[in-house]
Parts: sequence; C-alpha cells; structure tokens
Amino acid sequence: MPRSWYAFNGATTPTNPQFFPGNYSKMTVKPTCTTGSNICAIYLYHPSAVGPVIAPSPLSANVQQYITDGLGSGVPQPEDPLLAKRYVYLKQF
Repeated sequence: MPRSWYAFNGATTPTNPQFFPGNYSKMTVKPTCTTGSNICAIYLYHPSAVGPVIAPSPLSANVQQYITDGLGSGVPQPEDPLLAKRYVYLKQF
C-alpha cells in the first residue's frame, strides 16, 4: 500500500476521532520539521495510488500511540529502534 505525509492543521486534538480525518491534509513533499512540542505531520498508508486529500480514517492504534509518545517526548516517533522509520514528526510553534 502507498503512503503519504499528512500535515496536522492544528484545529483540534491530533487524535480526536470526532474531527479526524479533517485534522490532516495531504502533503506533496516530505516535512522538514522533526522535533518540537506540537504535531507537524504523520506518515500513513492510504488505499489508493493517488491517495486522499485528507488523511484516511481511523488512525491505527500504533499511530495514535506514536502521537501520544511524540507529544510527551518532543522527538519523532517511533523513537526505538534507533533506525526505525518515523511516522510522526513534531514542530515548534
């Protein structure tokens, strides 16, 4: 399955199911942000090669945990293992 980066628009809580997937918009480039105290972008599977403009729903339990861990630590997630693919990037406001 293809993957895309989705930028968090900051309108509400990053994992709030009531407003998800409208919290995220598809990006055409990889984000340059990586660390901070706010969600910058998440990297998700989507069902088609073209990919939706808004993020596919619902968020997996793993991505939800990565968001929670990222907000707590301020670093991209997953943090371990060291060379793992990062699915959540953060930024400063």
